Amino acid sequence: MRVLVIEDDFSIANLMRHAFERDGHETVIVHEGAEGLRLVDSWQPDLVLLDMTLPDTDGRDVLRQIRSHETVPLIVVSGRAEEMDRVLGLEMGSDDYIVKPFSTAELMARSRAVLRRARTAPPAAADNLAHHDLSMNLGQRRLRRGQADVPLTKREFEVMRHLLSEPGELVTRADLARNVWGVTARTAARSIDVCVSSIREKLGDSSKAPQYIETVHGIGYRLVA
Repeated sequence: MRVLVIEDDFSIANLMRHAFERDGHETVIVHEGAEGLRLVDSWQPDLVLLDMTLPDTDGRDVLRQIRSHETVPLIVVSGRAEEMDRVLGLEMGSDDYIVKPFSTAELMARSRAVLRRARTAPPAAADNLAHHDLSMNLGQRRLRRGQADVPLTKREFEVMRHLLSEPGELVTRADLARNVWGVTARTAARSIDVCVSSIREKLGDSSKAPQYIETVHGIGYRLVA
């Protein structure tokens, strides 16, 4: 497996490299976001670990650019421990968020969990899902409202995929937490709410008078029939 570490702290970067190399994985370290973006395109890693504080750019910009065209499993590794920092990282498309300082045991366990989820995710098919004026092409990972594209993060796309797979049927928070976030509903509750709120904003929807996503209070969501 190819692991790309984008981290400007030499001691932490070497700690991660040694951990992955002990597990038998080829590991490359870069200390700047621009070089990391270049290697994501040219080297095609199987896993990316991304620091949020880089000398040449904000890690969030690097994450945004990676997610604009790549679905590679990606873990944010950051000293920012506030809840909103973690939520923002997840909503922007990271598959997990590790707060510094961390142990190598935690690093490897979380990395294996992210890779397991990536391997067991349902394969993208060239099928379309549709409901009212919404249409989703799974192969192209594209959602459209009428003739307009709706730009979604990786997790927003997966939430909409679950909702569009069963129009009008209840999709519980527990289902979304397990199948999209890979954690329990209690752990992901805040992230799920933020994610659905972001989707509504992109669709021009309202929680008070929903045209697309209806909240079933305390349980989950469903598409308006």
